[in-house]
Amino acid sequence: MDFLIINPKIPSQKKVDRVPNFGALCIASYLGARGYYATIFDLVQESEEELIYTIKDKKPKLIGFSCTSAESYYEAHHVCKKIKSLVSIPVVVGGQHITGLMSEGASNLDCVFDCHISGPGEVSIAMLLSNIADGAIKLPQIIYSAPVNTFVPIDYKLYPNYKSFIPCIEVVRGCNHSCRFCNAASMRKAMGYGYREVAEIENEIVRIIEIYGEDADVFLFGPIFGNDIRKTKELFHVLRHFPRTLKYTFNMRIDSRWEEYLEELDAITIRSVFFGLESASERILHNMNKAVNPALYIEQAHNIFKAFSEHSIPFFVSFIFGYWGETMESIRESQLFLANNSDYIKAISVNPFQIYPGSYDYNNMNALVKKYNAEYEIDPSNKLISILKMNDLTREKIQKLCTDTSQKYNKDATYYSSVRDWRFF
Repeated sequence: MDFLIINPKIPSQKKVDRVPNFGALCIASYLGARGYYATIFDLVQESEEELIYTIKDKKPKLIGFSCTSAESYYEAHHVCKKIKSLVSIPVVVGGQHITGLMSEGASNLDCVFDCHISGPGEVSIAMLLSNIADGAIKLPQIIYSAPVNTFVPIDYKLYPNYKSFIPCIEVVRGCNHSCRFCNAASMRKAMGYGYREVAEIENEIVRIIEIYGEDADVFLFGPIFGNDIRKTKELFHVLRHFPRTLKYTFNMRIDSRWEEYLEELDAITIRSVFFGLESASERILHNMNKAVNPALYIEQAHNIFKAFSEHSIPFFVSFIFGYWGETMESIRESQLFLANNSDYIKAISVNPFQIYPGSYDYNNMNALVKKYNAEYEIDPSNKLISILKMNDLTREKIQKLCTDTSQKYNKDATYYSSVRDWRFF
């Protein structure tokens, strides 16, 4: 075996996601297309004991962890220690939030990994394997990856128990926005962003039908899906020629030009569209850097939710309570928006604000804590940071507001399950 790539657990995750670790699948597919033997090991499905046995039996030349969150990074850290105590195989790590951690420098971590890969891992892993084949043993501590300019076809069968998972298609990689709670700005330094050619996506769907059948769920993957109007319209035009039994899920920004392809949306079957509204307070949206014009953004949200509801396009909306500067007044603004749009919005999630490594909030935390008179706590098990108190809002009060709001506006359990819970085991 050339490369063993591991999907670590997310400790706080209560439901097991049917969306695979797509980063691991991209890397394994890329390597396979270049003649390397790469295998994915999923620690959500299998045990650490089975992992150790696989490593000892197959003796991979290189081991990697693909982390889908800050939490999974620290879980990988724990598992890597165990691997390193038993074998001398080099271990690399990368993933969505590791880029942010690297912006802080690796020296503040108890590093057991041989190499940190910042950004897309396909080219970097292939380079490391080539170097190992040439006799190089010592790995650089950090690799800042070059953007991937071409997308290889995904070999879905590489994922363990692949038919139980939802096939994903990468439509766009990276993000050109700078929401302060997200690590997109850090990621953009390493990977940029760009859309995939529609013809490649069309070929991917053909493969999905061959493997999963004509009634498959398909996740169209990308944080800024829909922003490129021409390519989005072209893609939806292509999708309408596939069987209507295929069901599509995708994320879409509130400020995308959705009205330009509403007709095309009507012509396909949509399982769910995810909208990250996050707040309906102009002040909090400004603090988040979520929108250039917060008032217009809230108006756009109302318009898109009304239109999607009238066209029977199912969707799901997420909120964050407790962001910097949040008050009961700003939370009531979000709750009032929900009340005024209750005829349209039928499924939501409301979560307390957490500070993720690599985000603007993480890199400026001390100044923000002082500015907003806040207290915070670092969870020692996963290193995530939560706000304990900010003015008159405590963590317990925020959590109750999240729970109460979710319960109030998720009245239709069947609808909620169809747009959200279907993606979990």
